[in-house]
Amino acid sequence: MSAKVVLYSKPGCHLCDDAHAVLDEVQRELPFELDVRDISKSRKLIEAYGLDIPVVTIDGVEAFRHRLTADQLRAALGARTGSGPE
Repeated sequence: MSAKVVLYSKPGCHLCDDAHAVLDEVQRELPFELDVRDISKSRKLIEAYGLDIPVVTIDGVEAFRHRLTADQLRAALGARTGSGPE
């Protein structure tokens, strides 16, 4: 079963664009479900995240805030599945 990864972002956020690019890169190597949520369309999400975006969760647990690298994401996904680097 693959992980469910959620990216909380909004249009015009360059850090969000960077995070999305990293997610796309890693998704080509490792299977996971990606859901991108635009916080600007939800008052609840704006209140929860405000300017603290992007936020990336893995299976409902916050894994990254603001920045992430492909290596960090691979490690987080590997830790979740138990198949991380040895």
